[in-house]
Amino acid sequence: VPPKKSHRKTIIITVAIVAVVALVAAGVGFGVWQRRQYDQGLERNEQHRTALSMCKKSSKAYEKAVKEYKAALKNAKSLQNVKSDQVSDAKTLTTLQSAVKDAQNLTTVGECSADLSNAELRQRSKAMNKQLPTLQSQSKTLNDSATAVTNSQKAKEKQEAAINNAQSLLDNSLYQVADDSTRVTLQSAIDHALELFNGNSTDTNAINQSITDLQTASDGVNASMNVLAAQNQQQQQSNTGNSYNYQYTRQPSGGLPPSAPITPDDTPSSGS
Repeated sequence: VPPKKSHRKTIIITVAIVAVVALVAAGVGFGVWQRRQYDQGLERNEQHRTALSMCKKSSKAYEKAVKEYKAALKNAKSLQNVKSDQVSDAKTLTTLQSAVKDAQNLTTVGECSADLSNAELRQRSKAMNKQLPTLQSQSKTLNDSATAVTNSQKAKEKQEAAINNAQSLLDNSLYQVADDSTRVTLQSAIDHALELFNGNSTDTNAINQSITDLQTASDGVNASMNVLAAQNQQQQQSNTGNSYNYQYTRQPSGGLPPSAPITPDDTPSSGS
């Protein structure tokens, strides 16, 4: 028996309502899912921004340290060709070579790129923070060793210049001093300085003292030269004065002959 018309209508309405409810539920579910995906996307983006920011923050100090490290390494390498006879202490060259060798083995961390994943950014940030003290320490070691070599070079040059200047003064002061013992003292100071120089002495105190002794002895020779120069000038002035007096009292070469000296027998009498 076919269903009644009203019953069939009720079924249709019920089915329609169920369909609408299903559609609404599906729409709500999709919206919730979409919203969840959106929120998760925002969270992922925020996490990435945070990781990138942390990496760049670490990178700022790290890149500064890398720049200083590369400059220190370049400067140290430029001194590797210095010879042992150009420095007062050859040990400074050994220390420099060792510092350069250690520094060259260092591998720096890559940059913070936005294309990297959160995990990679965090890993690089961690690696930078870990390597930063090593970079700073190696830069200091390189700079200190380079400074030591440079100072050793300057000390050698100063020592050599002091010896050469003293030797030149000794050569030029022969027969030019009032007291030759000052030249003997200078020669002794030169001999001692040469002994340290040729023996590549690393005794900084002894080297500095030898330079001081050379200067003191040189001052003595210069002072003695000044004394002799003053004596010579005084003698010259004395000789010039004597010559002038002689020219003033001697007789002229022409004119009347001088009168004969009057003796008591030649004195005219008043009664003649």
